[in-house]
Amino acid sequence: MTATVLSNHGVASRQHVGVTQTNADEESLSHSLAAVAGRTSPFDAHPHMVTRTVGIDCAWFESMANRSKTIEAARMIRGKKRPFFVGVDWEDRTIQILTRLRAFERLLEFEPGLRGRARFLQIVIDAPCGSSEPPEAVKGIANVAAEINTRQGTEAWRPVELRMESLTREDLVVVYRAADVMVAAPISDMTPFAHEFVASRADGSGALVLGRGTGPATPPRGAVIVDGDDEFAVFLGLRHAAKMTRGEEERRMRRLRSCVTAHDVVAWPRGRLESLASATASAAPVHLPRD
Repeated sequence: MTATVLSNHGVASRQHVGVTQTNADEESLSHSLAAVAGRTSPFDAHPHMVTRTVGIDCAWFESMANRSKTIEAARMIRGKKRPFFVGVDWEDRTIQILTRLRAFERLLEFEPGLRGRARFLQIVIDAPCGSSEPPEAVKGIANVAAEINTRQGTEAWRPVELRMESLTREDLVVVYRAADVMVAAPISDMTPFAHEFVASRADGSGALVLGRGTGPATPPRGAVIVDGDDEFAVFLGLRHAAKMTRGEEERRMRRLRSCVTAHDVVAWPRGRLESLASATASAAPVHLPRD
């Protein structure tokens, strides 16, 4: 296992909160996403509602990520102020989102060289089965984002942008392609976003900071694994990802892509069928009694 484990032992729909740098940058984000599908608004299509049970369609995400429109839109979103952190979660992941945003603020305080450069885009998507979170809890995410921008930001730079809305898969691919660092919930939570990010990064760049789940799922090789409920552990993960060399990114991304493609929507059922066929062929014959 080569995943890095870091730990510290001993609703509102269609709401946009905060800006990345300036109002012009905010407009650029929306227009860039809209350009991918030629829509007037990037959020007019069907919401991103995915139930992942056996994997994702890796070929579709890779193909979409390599489109010239996607690459250009991602370049516009990312801009020149980097690193660009991205988090994508269902709205019922309130605690993990708050922990993540506070960890990012700690990163800005501990690494003053990132001030005025680093940005964090947190996307909160409607839960597929409805949110169990009270409205006050979801509103708390917006409050924390605003507080961080007030304490850390300037007129020309706002470190946190919060988008609370459902996006299409096409819109998300643009965001995945733009991200320098993706921060995601545990694989055991059955969220598809980490897999989608990896499938969209055929260019070999980008880092994945992944929450460590409590279930039996094995963390993918190449991710920076953290305790997603531990602010200090998440801070360490963000710091590690922000300081990665291109060589380390590429080595980790190769391992991640190997893991994700081996369990995508095509490979996973094929492997299961082959295992079943092998087990059936090697099984002892069953002799039924004759009358």
